[in-house]
Amino acid sequence: MPALPFLTLDVFTDTRYLGNPLGVVRIPHGHALPPTREQKQKIAKEFNLSETIFLHENPEVPGDTEEEVVEIDIFTVDQEVPFAGHPTVGAGYYLHTLRGSRAKRLALMTKAGKIPVRALAGNVAALEVPHNVHLHKAEMVSTEMMTLFPTVSHDDYHEELPCMPVFSIVKGMTFVLPRLASVEALGRVTPSASLATPPLDAPWDTGLVGVFFYVVVRREAVADTTWVWDIRTRMILGLLEDPATGSASCALAAYLALTEGAKRGVRKHRFQLTQGVEMGRSSTVGIELVLSQGARELESLLLYGTAVQVMRGTVEY
Repeated sequence: MPALPFLTLDVFTDTRYLGNPLGVVRIPHGHALPPTREQKQKIAKEFNLSETIFLHENPEVPGDTEEEVVEIDIFTVDQEVPFAGHPTVGAGYYLHTLRGSRAKRLALMTKAGKIPVRALAGNVAALEVPHNVHLHKAEMVSTEMMTLFPTVSHDDYHEELPCMPVFSIVKGMTFVLPRLASVEALGRVTPSASLATPPLDAPWDTGLVGVFFYVVVRREAVADTTWVWDIRTRMILGLLEDPATGSASCALAAYLALTEGAKRGVRKHRFQLTQGVEMGRSSTVGIELVLSQGARELESLLLYGTAVQVMRGTVEY
């Protein structure tokens, strides 16, 4: 029976049993019986984590190689997804910190495209995130939200918000973005027996739609050129809650920069998003982004965080 080596990481934390767990299944170069897509899906379901990645290892590269590109496949328990934040940060951490590379540069090849990866101080992996952002025409009205989340009252939402924006970071990764009035209100959120199903604009009308609640704890200007944000978040997908969601964090950061930041002409933004506190798995997600001249489009988006290894073994299939 064929088998593959695996390890697990807790991502967006440097402390074991916090952050968001990730399964990393390594497919050695030249493996005689690499798993099929259907087998990968079964393995991901067996891990039963928010995501499991399959990392296609390369043969050892020469020391003068300019760039090593490593292919990864990202699976939830139900489906393959083109991009997700904590799997790519976890892959970047593994490649830079645990495996290492002789190449001058590293990149991940995902279904959403190539993602350059670099190492920062403190075993932090930083990714240049691919993006194809879109603010959908349809919004979710507050009455729909209160039906899905009855423990959150009308007064718990920030000011008078009759509608909640729906925003995609790439095709297939979309989030409703309800802003709440306080951290206490955030603590009252409970998972929902039903999924959010807002109508989506084509061609972004595929994939997952999560609900990413957030509270802006602090926002301050630095030298009138950069805004620094401190945000608390929770991501709900039906009955599931995710302890750290890089894709949702990227979507929220892009939305806030392109709306609130653009109104003031602020092009540079730094975000620290804290998620998973209510689950007992506190996670810290870092994002830096830059808007184009005129602050109308997203020019670059950097997602970063660290990780820690928890388990290793083999999986048979």
